[in-house]
Amino acid sequence: MNTNPSTLMLFRCLRAAALAGELYGLDEEAQVASAAVAAWTNDRHAFTLCRILVRALSPDPTRAQSALDEILAAQPEDGYAQVIHAVLLARLNHPEWQSILERVLATSHEQVPRDTAMHILSMVREAMDSTGVAR
Repeated sequence: MNTNPSTLMLFRCLRAAALAGELYGLDEEAQVASAAVAAWTNDRHAFTLCRILVRALSPDPTRAQSALDEILAAQPEDGYAQVIHAVLLARLNHPEWQSILERVLATSHEQVPRDTAMHILSMVREAMDSTGVAR
């Protein structure tokens, strides 16, 4: 990627526009900005996962499911995708989300997803200890 400050600023703006489009359900606009970002980045998979995570956190988290299903079908051991899957299921109040995080802890060889899973689970346990109910 060109490291010219103006180019980097444009790249960051396009990335922000793509993610904002995902958050607010502006799919066509997000796709245009995402295509421009994909042309510049070496790690398209990471950016795709960011887009899916933003969809999972959006007002309509179901928009993340099909793209996430495709990634998990192709790469079932992807710890990052598994953590995002757990976040999506938690947003949908599906009880399996905690077991997915526990599976990441037990099987993933990637440290960042393991750390993230541990952090999420410890936050939930802490909330349960202080209130007696999960939030």
